[in-house]
Amino acid sequence: MLWRSHEKLRAKGNYVDMARDVVKREAWGLTRNDVTIKRKPTKSAADKIEELFNAAVAGDLKGKPVEIGILTKEGRTYLEKLSGVQMKEAVSFVLNPSDLVHMYRNHFGDNEKDKGSNIPLTKEDIRAIADVVSNPERVIFGKEPDGLKRNLFYFLAPAKEGAYNLLEIYGDRKGNLTAKTFYKTRKGVSQRALSLLKSEHLTSITDGATLSDGAKLPKFFDTPIIG
Repeated sequence: MLWRSHEKLRAKGNYVDMARDVVKREAWGLTRNDVTIKRKPTKSAADKIEELFNAAVAGDLKGKPVEIGILTKEGRTYLEKLSGVQMKEAVSFVLNPSDLVHMYRNHFGDNEKDKGSNIPLTKEDIRAIADVVSNPERVIFGKEPDGLKRNLFYFLAPAKEGAYNLLEIYGDRKGNLTAKTFYKTRKGVSQRALSLLKSEHLTSITDGATLSDGAKLPKFFDTPIIG
C-alpha cells in the first residue's frame, strides 16, 4: 500500500503505471480482490485447558485458579433447583493448577490408580473437559457428610469408552465452580449415576435428570474463544 501511494504521488497515472502496478501485485502474490489481514492466533477453551494442564504438570503453573468459562443463566437456574443452593449472579468455571496435577498423577496414562474401574486419560480426554462442563448428559448433586460439607456437582458425559466424571465444587467463599477431579470410568453414564446415588460418601443427593422430566439439559457454560 505504501509503494502504491508513492507511485500515485509520483505520476498522475497512465497505462505504464497500471502495468507496473499489476506486475508489482503479482510479484507479491496479490490479485485485485485480495485482502491480506493478519490476526493473532486464537485459542478455544479446549486449547486453553490443554495448555494449562501441560504447564501445571511441568511445574510452570502454580498458585491461583484460572477462569475457563462462565456459568450461563439457564445453567445457574438449573443447578440452584437441583441443589437448593443460592448461587451468586456471575459464577466462573475455574481450574486450579494443583487439581490439574492431581488429575495427572492419579488418572492420566500409566498413572491411573484404579485401572480396574477407570480408563486412563489421554490429552484428548483432557481437552474434552470443555465439552463435559458445557453439555453434560447427567448432573448429580450431593454434599459431603462430614469435614467441609462442600457442595458437590458431578457432571457426567459419555466418552468413546465408558463415561467422563467431572467433579465440581461450588464454594460459598469464592462463589465459583472448581473442577477438583476428572476421570473416565468403564461404566456408562446411567450406571455411574446410579452408583453415585447409592454412595455413602454423599448426603442430600439429588439427580438432575429427574428435575427436567426427561427434557434436555441446558448449556451450562459459555466457553468463549480466548485470544
